[in-house]
Amino acid sequence: MVLELFLDLYSPPCRAIYIFTRKNSIPFEMHPVELAQGEHLKPEFLKVNPLEKVPALRDGNFLVAESPVSPAPRLRAACGCCAAAAAVGEADARFAAPGSGGPGGQALPGH
Repeated sequence: MVLELFLDLYSPPCRAIYIFTRKNSIPFEMHPVELAQGEHLKPEFLKVNPLEKVPALRDGNFLVAESPVSPAPRLRAACGCCAAAAAVGEADARFAAPGSGGPGGQALPGH
């Protein structure tokens, strides 16, 4: 099987993967995805990565694809800092005193 790369070479992460595979003589089949033309929104690409992001790498049934930095809207808590704290489990004592919600015991804005 040949490694399949779904890339837009205007994207720095895509260029990095492209350069890495070329420099290391890794055989691959390139599938250009032009973000400016909206190709990442087409049904063909959504089968590769339903999150509409490049780069995506496929090797047989194994897929590695870019995902959004922030969690999906349905997984978000009331605000970003609350979602991050929920994901970690507990606030780090170095940054927040117990029950304070903020650095050095200060309340976070909007809390």
